[in-house]
Amino acid sequence: VEITALPGTYARLVYESRDEAKSKLPITIERRLYRLEPSTEDLDFKATPVSDWKVSTQELYVDEVTVVPVEGGTFQFGLLEVPLPSGGEVEGTTWGMKVQGPTGAMSISDVRYEVGGQVYGIPMERLKGATTHRVLVRFGQAGKFNVPSARYFRMYAPAEQAFAGGSSAAGHEIVVR
Repeated sequence: VEITALPGTYARLVYESRDEAKSKLPITIERRLYRLEPSTEDLDFKATPVSDWKVSTQELYVDEVTVVPVEGGTFQFGLLEVPLPSGGEVEGTTWGMKVQGPTGAMSISDVRYEVGGQVYGIPMERLKGATTHRVLVRFGQAGKFNVPSARYFRMYAPAEQAFAGGSSAAGHEIVVR
């Protein structure tokens, strides 16, 4: 492909295959979504599971992703990528929020995110044993979206990857109202 552009023009080309990819690493990935409901105290919230993936543009959510290598498995230098639907964004600050989940206090993870990128990334220097990350997200655009699977891939061997549900086609349909 040859592209001709004016001097000073910036172009970015991103190519993603539509072919289904299967997990090639012995890792399972589970993704859960929780709706945040304010409690009686300032900055305290109760997290309630969202089982049907139907969300509102008016609420804040916790996106929880758990990565589990096969027993005894250890992986170095990986990246967990978690897709968001159009209008989905990571909430950048927690400002001392306290979130109470179904099994206790939930800690919120720091992530790599570019506004409008429709995916957030969590670098994982070492994966050994179950690791859970929780991220605050909002959904700003109403609609029905088919969101790809979350995936973990090795930074220096990107063909070695694992998908939530075992393949790239096992994503979620998210309905935003």
